[in-house]
Amino acid sequence: MWYIWKARNNKLFNGVEVSSMETFQKATQEGDEWLVAQEVTSAAKKRERPQSRDQEETRSVHRPKCQVDASWAHNQSFFGGGFIMEMNDERIFSGSLGRRQVHSPLHAEFNKLMWAMSYSLRSGYINMTFESDFLQMVKLIEEKEVWPFLASE
Repeated sequence: MWYIWKARNNKLFNGVEVSSMETFQKATQEGDEWLVAQEVTSAAKKRERPQSRDQEETRSVHRPKCQVDASWAHNQSFFGGGFIMEMNDERIFSGSLGRRQVHSPLHAEFNKLMWAMSYSLRSGYINMTFESDFLQMVKLIEEKEVWPFLASE
């Protein structure tokens, strides 16, 4: 589903059209890659701080998740993006939004993350797992990287 969203953005913002079969194949491939990455990440987290099985099950069973993504292109007037929220009871919410251009892809991704967080809170969900494919933003949030405007030159 994630790649389908990305293909849509690519068509809207870059005029690139991808065939349905190619979209399906790429979506399947990216889904498999994402699952493998989650297994590697989970294994690394278990080494860092062991948790009891009950804690892990409680966290994964009772917390809905939200995937966010932004589409940004240099020299464009607007950027876009959206989110997909998967709730515990199998309900799915999604949203997309276009806004005036921002300074960088990082700004666009943070904008969409904050928008999704705001939507989550307004909808009454205070416990939500947020996911993004923008590694720089994830590292900044997890404090594994220096914030760009704080970095020494």
